[in-house]
Amino acid sequence: RVETLIPKSQLNDSIQQVQLENKREEVSKAEAHALFPYPEELLVRFGCRSVINYPDASSVRVTLKLYLENEVIGTHVAILDDNSRQKVFSEEIDIMPHIDLAATDSFLFHARGAIEYFPNTPGAELTVDSIAGPEVNRVTKVGNPLRITFKP
Repeated sequence: RVETLIPKSQLNDSIQQVQLENKREEVSKAEAHALFPYPEELLVRFGCRSVINYPDASSVRVTLKLYLENEVIGTHVAILDDNSRQKVFSEEIDIMPHIDLAATDSFLFHARGAIEYFPNTPGAELTVDSIAGPEVNRVTKVGNPLRITFKP
């Protein structure tokens, strides 16, 4: 699962978030509102978690990219192995340097995960730079949208 949310530690009376989940308890979308005065730093967490354990001697490399509209503003790589079920792999990024409040007051974020399944490579041997041969299966998963609106 790929998710994009404001971390709970950032939420307060001025920054509120609503998450909508589907029947499988996956985040379908999230909306947040930031009230004036706006924070100098506002973190967004993008990450992934596996809903399965992978077979022994197999692993997965997930390259996550956080998008603001169509622009990549952050990247994170996670290695998942036979003990990855329900562990969360995430990165937090301050979005304030990437937004222009003079142009608009609403911003759409989402993460995409490029998932590579390595059937004969234990997680301890897989690295960010490992070469993906022809036996590697690839798929891209798009996570939930997160709309953040800044209100006066």
